[in-house]
Amino acid sequence: MQVYELLDYLHAKPATATVPFTLSDPHCDRGDYANLAFCKEDVPSTVADLIAVIEAAKGQTFEGYKGGDFRMSDWTDVYIGDSSYDCGEPATFLWLDAVMPTGKDN
Repeated sequence: MQVYELLDYLHAKPATATVPFTLSDPHCDRGDYANLAFCKEDVPSTVADLIAVIEAAKGQTFEGYKGGDFRMSDWTDVYIGDSSYDCGEPATFLWLDAVMPTGKDN
């Protein structure tokens, strides 16, 4: 999933919907520095909070773990990990559907 796909998915949800996690620490993924990775923390947040974190990372340049500068864009692949020291897992629609609110409670 690329950044624009993740943002499109989130923009289709209510901005005030609560999610059981937050995304933080945007960085280059350890598996491929050209990919944008976020740490997933088990701290509740809102869809609007997630969008803000992702939007803030767009256009930013991050240093790879072993060097090099990598600029993130709408077409950058997105990975989710537990920390900036591990290789994240690709963000997918299947994962999002499993972790996002259905709208029935929000």
